[in-house]
Amino acid sequence: MLRHFCSSIRTSRHVNVQLGRDPSQAMLATRDGGPLKGIGIGDRGSGLQYRLGRMAPTAMQSLKERAVGALANPRTGLWIVKAQAPLDNSSDAAGGIGRMTPATLLLHDEELFFVHFVPEGETGHSALLRATLRAPSQVAYLWAEHVHEPVRALRVYVETLPEGPFDW
Repeated sequence: MLRHFCSSIRTSRHVNVQLGRDPSQAMLATRDGGPLKGIGIGDRGSGLQYRLGRMAPTAMQSLKERAVGALANPRTGLWIVKAQAPLDNSSDAAGGIGRMTPATLLLHDEELFFVHFVPEGETGHSALLRATLRAPSQVAYLWAEHVHEPVRALRVYVETLPEGPFDW
């Protein structure tokens, strides 16, 4: 029964999110292609905020250590990852005309041993964002597993959802 369950998940639609990048790189503003301002820095200095809490630039060292630890000791088998988009606290959301909050997704496990950011434009971002926005409270719980072909990645299954309720 369990083997059939795992097999049906593994044949469902998924995305591979490349791992190994420094988490602080996902939080940097991107350039607009010219000499103008960076895009994606519309957080009014507070850092990106998720339902999990605030991700200020000062928290990056701790997240970098977690990312290195998760790569050194990857999980085996299927496990559940929580995906969430940032809360919009940009000038644009406050009724002004300004820079928008980037849709950098946060993926993490229950114990916060695994934490990974998926910035806009990265492979798999659109499918993960759709799964997140479809879910209640715009927080998705998804099946995931570590894969190593051709590079270290997190395979996230975006259609077959685990049964909840979850409270983390």
